[in-house]
Amino acid sequence: LPIAWSLGRRLRNRTLERERLLRESLEASDAERRRIAADLHDGVVQDLAGVAFGLGAAARRPGVDADTALALSDAAGDVRMSVTALRSLLVEIYPPNLLAEGLVPAIEDLATRARARGLDVTVDASAWTPGATPPEAPLLYRGAQEALRNVIKHANAQSVQFVMASPENRASLDVVDDGCGFDPEAVTRHGTSGHFGLVALRDLVASVGGAVEIDSTPGSGTRVHLEVPQR
Repeated sequence: LPIAWSLGRRLRNRTLERERLLRESLEASDAERRRIAADLHDGVVQDLAGVAFGLGAAARRPGVDADTALALSDAAGDVRMSVTALRSLLVEIYPPNLLAEGLVPAIEDLATRARARGLDVTVDASAWTPGATPPEAPLLYRGAQEALRNVIKHANAQSVQFVMASPENRASLDVVDDGCGFDPEAVTRHGTSGHFGLVALRDLVASVGGAVEIDSTPGSGTRVHLEVPQR
């Protein structure tokens, strides 16, 4: 009995240590991504915006011939488009502070960005406890982000629904789309079709006692279910 008790205690300690390291790793990753996004926004993005302004001003300068003015205007437009694309990328890589903002507003923000791409997106948080932010909320957010990225890139969907629930000891998030669907088993075996991120996330979620389930059939849409402990 003492040996079994000692082994059990060691296993529990290792589990707790693994969970602590996972949370610290996610927090460090998020902090670094915020730093990179801030540096790019305050540096390269501002510099490019200045270049676009300068090119536009040069195109309007008196004495500039028509061909040169047109070339400068086109160049200014190209730079402005690059700035817009870079700002959109920064929004994608900048993770929200879930402890401060909460998971529901973060998912609402994902939905808003998806609507801007023409998708019909709804968020159902009626079964989510107000103010609930489980320690593993970053995993739910990353899963939602990855699932939505796959919908946009591959599903050819018209609508997406986020469904959030937080019963007493679990927290879950479903991402459901009406797109073309795929074969989850083929993705698991080969990591194909652009869904490899969800396959990798499955192992990470499992390490904290959670689960990722992918329910999809070619031609019948996809449901991604993410669930983590609510401690």
